[in-house]
Amino acid sequence: MEPRRPLVLALTLAGFACRSPSSTDETAGGTADSTGEASGADDGSTDTSGAGTNDTDEGSASESVDDTGEQATCSPASFPDPQLDALVREALALGPDAALGPETLAQLESLSIPSQSGVESIAGLECATGLSFLSLSLLPESLEPLADLPALETLQLRGDLTFSDPALLAPLASLPALDFLWIESQAGLALGGLEGASAPVTRLRLSADQVSGSQALASFTQVSELKLQGLGFDDLDFIAGMPALADISLIGTEVADISALAQANALERFESSSSPVVDLSPLAAKGLHTLTCSGSQLEDISALATMPALAHVELSFNAVTDLGPLAELPALTSLVLSHSLVSDLSPLSSVPTLDELRVESTPLGPLPEGIAASKLYLFACGIEDIAALVTWGPPDSWDLSNNEIEDLSPLLAAPWVFEDEACHLLDVSSNPLSAPGNADTVAQLCAQGLSVFNQDEALACEGAACLPSPG
Repeated sequence: MEPRRPLVLALTLAGFACRSPSSTDETAGGTADSTGEASGADDGSTDTSGAGTNDTDEGSASESVDDTGEQATCSPASFPDPQLDALVREALALGPDAALGPETLAQLESLSIPSQSGVESIAGLECATGLSFLSLSLLPESLEPLADLPALETLQLRGDLTFSDPALLAPLASLPALDFLWIESQAGLALGGLEGASAPVTRLRLSADQVSGSQALASFTQVSELKLQGLGFDDLDFIAGMPALADISLIGTEVADISALAQANALERFESSSSPVVDLSPLAAKGLHTLTCSGSQLEDISALATMPALAHVELSFNAVTDLGPLAELPALTSLVLSHSLVSDLSPLSSVPTLDELRVESTPLGPLPEGIAASKLYLFACGIEDIAALVTWGPPDSWDLSNNEIEDLSPLLAAPWVFEDEACHLLDVSSNPLSAPGNADTVAQLCAQGLSVFNQDEALACEGAACLPSPG
């Protein structure tokens, strides 16, 4: 290696020669949010978490391999693609002639490359050793420059992208710090290039309508959060390789069989939306605390009775008619039923922990007594008789709008006492309210501390700060 010293020295001197001695330190803020999404990822703006340093910063001549396979120097770094060069300089608040020394470029922490930027090559990014967040909304010639980035924790590949060649994603397999990987493909998503991946990914989000090589996902053994979206996903066989999986979402997939989740002993949250999941028994006896199953034509929820940790349940847009299994849940605090076939809420009278109940566009029968919910949303449920509500609550926020209620007087029999300064809201808007004594009833309820809202101000409380504006 001794004969190469003159070349290294020449490169170093050349780097010093092209630097401006009058440049000053500049900083520009910008970071990714807690979900890993950049504030400018989709609108064309650039995340600017880097900071410019004195352009005479010293750095040893380092070399790496660019996406052409040739040696690329990082002292100073260069970006063959002028559009990428401009984005990096904007992120670092550097002028067009300032040299990108190693110490300067190492301060580039967050970068978004929008689809309209026109970037074709990301050669040179291999020198951004401090880059921890990168969002690409276009597909460059190669992702190879990312292969050895030591600090890259979040990578988003989102936009009009297609990954039909397994080799395209291969450079991501061994990223040493990668924690959150988000890939959206508008067509094919070939995952075979990730086979044997060692990247320590814990959050994985994939979206595609055509997927191949999904078994390669089993290589991500540290994944705790998995979100799959699109018709390209039809099985979960790779789940066996994810012992830490705690959170899974299936959105618009073709996954019908979730038996692979029977071995997911760390599972805490399950979501299936517009996916054909109708059998929840593989989730039995799990430590689930949140379950969402909407738009799947689910009928049988008996498996839920074996999930004592369940606290939050949503069963909207399904064929469920019997809520009996929910009566066995000792920790249930919230339930959402929108556009369902449920007519009988009586099993919920046996759930003293239930604090929030949301039912929308569901033809309910007579209301039962004794439901504990203080947060209530019964919208467009055909309710006429509210006498049973005096045994509910007491109300914190109740929305009974868009029903068939005529008489509010049964509420005067309620034992509720409101002595605090909190706003206890009762929304009865868009109901007939034709009973002649409703005005007196509303006045008494207001005097007791209940804030009644209605578009007709004659049937509403005055001056309550928490009331929505009429109309």
